[in-house]
Amino acid sequence: MDIQALIQKLDKKQTTLLSTAILTVATTWLIRRAIKKSKEFKTLGAKEIPTPKGEYFYLGHLPLLGKYPSLKVTEWHRELGPIFRIKAGVQNWVFIGDPEAAHEIFVSKGSISSGRPYLTYGNGIHGEGHRGIAFIDYDKSWKNARTASLNMLSPKSIDGLHEAIERETEYGVNLLITESHKQGSINPVDYTRLTAINFVLSTVFGIKGIQHIEDPLYKEIVHTMERHVENISAVGDISAYLPILSFLDVIFRKERNLKKFVEKEHRPLYRRLTKMARESDQPNLVKKLDEIKDSLDIDEENIVILGTAYYGLYGKSECTYEPAMTKTFFHGRTEAIRSVSDASVDFVTTFFSKKSSNQEKLDRLRTALKYHTKLTKECSMGLGQDRHLYALECVWDRLHKDKKKPKIFTDKGWKILNHTVISTSNCGNPALRLFGFGPVVSDGFGIGYIIKEDGIAFVASSKHRQTQRFLDTLQVYLMEIKKLLVSEKYPSGISSRQRALELEEQESKMDNNGYSYFDNGNSSESEHSSISNGIMSHQRKRIGKRLILHATDD
Repeated sequence: MDIQALIQKLDKKQTTLLSTAILTVATTWLIRRAIKKSKEFKTLGAKEIPTPKGEYFYLGHLPLLGKYPSLKVTEWHRELGPIFRIKAGVQNWVFIGDPEAAHEIFVSKGSISSGRPYLTYGNGIHGEGHRGIAFIDYDKSWKNARTASLNMLSPKSIDGLHEAIERETEYGVNLLITESHKQGSINPVDYTRLTAINFVLSTVFGIKGIQHIEDPLYKEIVHTMERHVENISAVGDISAYLPILSFLDVIFRKERNLKKFVEKEHRPLYRRLTKMARESDQPNLVKKLDEIKDSLDIDEENIVILGTAYYGLYGKSECTYEPAMTKTFFHGRTEAIRSVSDASVDFVTTFFSKKSSNQEKLDRLRTALKYHTKLTKECSMGLGQDRHLYALECVWDRLHKDKKKPKIFTDKGWKILNHTVISTSNCGNPALRLFGFGPVVSDGFGIGYIIKEDGIAFVASSKHRQTQRFLDTLQVYLMEIKKLLVSEKYPSGISSRQRALELEEQESKMDNNGYSYFDNGNSSESEHSSISNGIMSHQRKRIGKRLILHATDD
């Protein structure tokens, strides 16, 4: 049947009714198809996970959870066993009430079960920039956050907080008894929650616990906690559970309100608590986090690329230092990572050789990174040589000040090891913005860096050397490595549009001053190549004055 022809024969009213009917039928069919697809829960041949009865159309089990979901979940566990599944709108939720099963799934099979469902507040607003642990997916940021949490909550870290925990426990119990005698009957939830909050304040922030549930700070913290729960609930983020109602997000300006809560209420509160923790004279976990946070962003590639830039600029490898945190040990501080190795030297010589293919360069780079990763882990476990040898020298100087030093401490290699030309460190934002990381010898470089989401920020300082040339060479090297990786990923080449954009980006960003060690002006005879030749086609800045000689008749 030609529906369009039929519609044209009807009057305006009939057309409206018929169009509405067709749209309604089509929409209903699409919704039912989407619902049917969302209800498919593949078990891959395994035993079906039990599901509570009473599931609602499209809403699933959400209406059954009631005001206190934990009570309903406990009831379902008693009815269905340690593992059951419910439908939360279009989402499938599996509840696990058995510790051994949970350990098997989340620890032994952690790589499979580490994913997180997207929630507007949890992932997009509160967890923006891959912050936290609870809502973000498994990646480097998540692993760093988890490492910090495990470090802070380890038995060694908690040992110094027993006094605060016992004090708050005793106060919470006494307050509960006193208020129950005074009022006859009380809601224990308020007082147990007060005790839990006091645990957090005293251990995490080093702040004395709140005295009563009428305290303004207690009410402020409880308010943010309740808003958190509301924002990730089916009511607060209904479109995540029921996508068909996502138009309500626009009407009620959900994202705008969530951002307002985070920026105006949540973050100011915890910034204030963090400031109090750093100023507190009591031991707390915020101070412990400050000690380890910089070490969690050490990236092995940064050390290799800094050494490569120096080699490209001066034609040799120099003694290089990068601190590795040894916080695994009580009062542990740092060990020196000496990144100049056979693997790194092999890489830089291969990279600057004209005889090397692109694949050989990348293979040597990956070998150097693999070795440096291993070296970094060894140093963080206290297996480096610098601190041990330095301690031996100090002991000798103290006990045998007037005697001749052992040959190991007069050897030329020992002098080279203690003359660090390239000194590097991962810096915090304030340090990098103000001064970076200083050199330790007069003819050396101090290089501070921060690894960001979309790049790396470097600051170079030196007493006598040309820091701008070093950074220019470093930038050119990174662009060359990028080009090699793109060529490896797209062997057939990239589109002309993408190539034009890359060239435009390079020209806008790069302004190479001076020249590299291998840029000798006679490229046909040299066995080495300058990285600037590979990707720099525009004219460099002219340096110095031009001298013009005129011929004379004499």
